[in-house]
Amino acid sequence: MSKYLDDRMFVSCIAKVRNQTVEDKHSKVIGITFDNIDNTTFYTNTGIVYSGQHTISIFYKLDDKKYSEFEEKVFDNTYAVLTFKNQIGYPPFRSDMFDSKDETIAYLKNIAGQTPMVSLEGKSLNSIISFEEYKEYLKRNNLDEIKF
Repeated sequence: MSKYLDDRMFVSCIAKVRNQTVEDKHSKVIGITFDNIDNTTFYTNTGIVYSGQHTISIFYKLDDKKYSEFEEKVFDNTYAVLTFKNQIGYPPFRSDMFDSKDETIAYLKNIAGQTPMVSLEGKSLNSIISFEEYKEYLKRNNLDEIKF
């Protein structure tokens, strides 16, 4: 089993979506580029950042059907919740894109308390039912990265 950086098996943050492009036509690999939102947590392969300008690109291999439907584009007002394995280098796990920042924050608040925990053998904290309670849990355990 891989070593996790703390009790959480995954960590998430919000980001602004910049663009999506084909990176390798032969292998059907696309890249989506995300920028951090100032004063919010952002995960990079070298660690957590809160301010300054940071960008991360995540690459996905698409199957034939999804690749045939894929189109390159630049985004203006699209946001995402990025989820990473909570291990050194923060390997990307998934990204969920939304049409507004408010929608993105609401989604993150909804999934945050469902984070699988190592100490619970991959189950979430069932006693934590709200985002505010989850933030309190993070604070009590010196994991307070969520700043909004």
